[in-house]
Amino acid sequence: EPDVSVRFVGPGDVIGNPDLIILPGSKNTLADLTYLRNSGFADEIKKLADQGTPVIGVCGGNQMLGKTIYDPHHMEGDIEEIEGLGLVDSSTTMKDQKTT
Repeated sequence: EPDVSVRFVGPGDVIGNPDLIILPGSKNTLADLTYLRNSGFADEIKKLADQGTPVIGVCGGNQMLGKTIYDPHHMEGDIEEIEGLGLVDSSTTMKDQKTT
């Protein structure tokens, strides 16, 4: 569409005031969620969502939107449980095999 633009936001970038936020898939959801928290992006995403900005998650991004992610089999490292962004009333439990 000619009137649609997509912008990737990375380290050091400012999210700004987008019409929509898309959290993409991830090969390591727990590490990426930790990065979002440590970088301040998680707080900014939650603030924008509270102000009415739609947030869509794809695959791992969708898992991040929930309340909690559990990794009892350590598929992604040492973290067994991590708090999600809490934008969706759901939780994810990773199984002992990962399908991507």
